[in-house]
Amino acid sequence: MHLLKIRCTCSVRETELRQLRRQNTEYEEQNAILSKHVDNMKQAIEKLEVEATQQRSNNAALQQHLNLLRTTLVANFSRIPLPGTSDYVFVNLYNNLNFPPGFSNVNKCVRYMKTV
Repeated sequence: MHLLKIRCTCSVRETELRQLRRQNTEYEEQNAILSKHVDNMKQAIEKLEVEATQQRSNNAALQQHLNLLRTTLVANFSRIPLPGTSDYVFVNLYNNLNFPPGFSNVNKCVRYMKTV
């Protein structure tokens, strides 16, 4: 009986040992999968950081171009008189009337019209 007890105890321990080894193998497989996932995530983060840096640089260049475009547009459109303003009226008058030689700008035209 004593021998049977030892065999049962050994058998139980062997079964427990096999289960522990199986669990250990499963945990090692899970760790390998998780390690691979972590590596993939690190690579993705690095790639996104590079892309974000490039995007910031591109945005800065676009902003600079937009600022230059705005400045150019304002400078060029500021020379055009708007309809309904006195400048517009005088420019049209100036363009449609025949003035004596020497009247080359709107200010002279206005002064001349005040004298007429």
